[in-house]
Amino acid sequence: TDSGLLVTGGHNGTHPLSSTEYFSSGQWVSGPALPVTMLDHCQVTTEDGVIVIGGKVREDTGSSTFRAAHILQDGVWTRLEDMEHKRDGHSCELLGGELVVIGGSGGH
Repeated sequence: TDSGLLVTGGHNGTHPLSSTEYFSSGQWVSGPALPVTMLDHCQVTTEDGVIVIGGKVREDTGSSTFRAAHILQDGVWTRLEDMEHKRDGHSCELLGGELVVIGGSGGH
């Protein structure tokens, strides 16, 4: 992002997080909260914004895994079209201008 490195969600040792933080100019600054708690998701920066995809809302698997994607533009998270399958622990990358999601585990 233009503001520096963006870290989204994760786990603090007790519970999943919905927080985001930018590392810019040598310090961490709070960013806009994710729409839901999120861990084991993937994240990619595009020219349109930062996209987070899939992940889990809790540490257990199954129904907590989701297929949602959100984009951060101008400090606001917007929901994008869902992936066809639920995934967590996956990777995502831009290839030839297309967003590709690879691997991971699916919920039930």
